[in-house]
Amino acid sequence: MRIVTGTLKGRLIPSQTLGDVRLTPSRIKESIFNIIGTDLTGLRFLDLCAGSGQIGLEALSRGATVVFNEPDKRRYNILNELLENWGVESEIFNTTGQKLIHTLNNATHVFDFVYLDPPYHTEENGNPLVTHLLDLLSQSGLIVQPGGHIIAQHANNLTIHTRSDFLICKETRNYGGSTLNIYSTS
Repeated sequence: MRIVTGTLKGRLIPSQTLGDVRLTPSRIKESIFNIIGTDLTGLRFLDLCAGSGQIGLEALSRGATVVFNEPDKRRYNILNELLENWGVESEIFNTTGQKLIHTLNNATHVFDFVYLDPPYHTEENGNPLVTHLLDLLSQSGLIVQPGGHIIAQHANNLTIHTRSDFLICKETRNYGGSTLNIYSTS
């Protein structure tokens, strides 16, 4: 995997050491950045379930201030080391998405974009984790910027709600086995 554009263009993201992480295909990554834009200078971006970090790293390369979160300790260490080796400063957390939403909400963080791509088959209280995290985000103050967006990636056989508190699903795009739901503030 390579960074496509921006200040980190061409740098390789190691994927062979990440284990069973599901990597976002290039066409989905391209679609995400067609949605949010090529110049993210001055914008704040949360990669809530970072995995390889490829989406957050691409946003960082395009000028965004990025906060990464990866619950898996081994993948967290790989991503943290990569950021250090590249000389890039960014906040990075090693906790569950649920805990991080609570922590950042109390710390008064605000984001223009949240990318949400938890493991497809993980559940929380009998519901898909992606749905649970969307509910938590909609109840938090993390997306209060006018025009703020959450991009939720999930399995295409999962139907998730199109409205949650002040979030409205503006668009749905299908790509093979994956779906992107794009939410914005109402």
